[in-house]
Amino acid sequence: MIGIHFAGPNVAESKLRLAIACGVSQHSDSIKNPDRYEPLREYVKDRFRACSLDEADLVMFASPYKNGRVSAQCALEAQRAGVQCLFFRANDDSRPAHPPYGRVYRASIFASRRTPFEEGMPALVEDLLEPGEPVAVRKRGERPVVGFCGYVDTAIKRLVYSLTLRTEKARGLRLRYRSLATLEGSPAVDCDFISRSGFWASRKIDPNAPPDDADSARKEFLANLFGTDYNVCLRGMGNYSFRLYETMSAGRIPLFVNTDCVLPFEDEIDYRKYFAWVEESDLDRAGEIVAQFHADHTDDDFRQLQLDNRKLWQEWLSPEAFYQRIIDRAIDDARSGKLASS
Repeated sequence: MIGIHFAGPNVAESKLRLAIACGVSQHSDSIKNPDRYEPLREYVKDRFRACSLDEADLVMFASPYKNGRVSAQCALEAQRAGVQCLFFRANDDSRPAHPPYGRVYRASIFASRRTPFEEGMPALVEDLLEPGEPVAVRKRGERPVVGFCGYVDTAIKRLVYSLTLRTEKARGLRLRYRSLATLEGSPAVDCDFISRSGFWASRKIDPNAPPDDADSARKEFLANLFGTDYNVCLRGMGNYSFRLYETMSAGRIPLFVNTDCVLPFEDEIDYRKYFAWVEESDLDRAGEIVAQFHADHTDDDFRQLQLDNRKLWQEWLSPEAFYQRIIDRAIDDARSGKLASS
């Protein structure tokens, strides 16, 4: 078994999913949602164990990474022990990370500002299929069907965010609005878009729509996701897309808008083979790009692409696969002497 030393302040209140699955955390979220961690708990049995530093194969900082004395102290202790130190920042914070030693896995990174210590991290989403459930493969139609169900907000709110210096949130929402408007205006694609005026389970922008509750909002999101060929995946307040990984889990094809992103394992995965890929600079051509992508794939290609996205999520980007791969890499680094420090 691989020994992991979970370090940092308030380890018992850690939000690190692996720490919770290994039984070292008492975070209230794991108590309220015990099923959320059950698949990972089952996976870590006979694979990973929590241990002291002197027994550890690697160190994991169990709190969200911040530049500063506490994280630096943890990094240097791991360095003295001769093992890798892994940090995580799964939130919207896009500020560059620069520990004195170790590797920081982050969801929100700008590629143009990336430091040598930073690696892309997937949003660790739940499996949208039941165990053993096959992908409900869609047949390829003549025209691509593009879906989206999520937070866009109103023009007034987007302006307010800009005026109150919530610039990253404003930028993300503007890009979402522009993306949806561009696609809806394209004669080359069919769209099924549901725009919401809040982050989770809030009213649709249509003022006559009834209020949503969490269950109905989730069902509507899933129906939209499974009922379309492609799903629009682009940043929100952070420079990453949560729905990207939900789309792949569902066996659907992302229409990914690249906003200077860093994707997980991008040195090993050619994401352009799996996604309809649109650079932010080409956003006005999004409809044309996805239509061409759709036309370039035969019926069999289209079917296989759905299965391949699901497989890619299972084998690389699910919580189980992600942790296994980065832990194996960290131990290999220690054995080969490839331990980064500033």
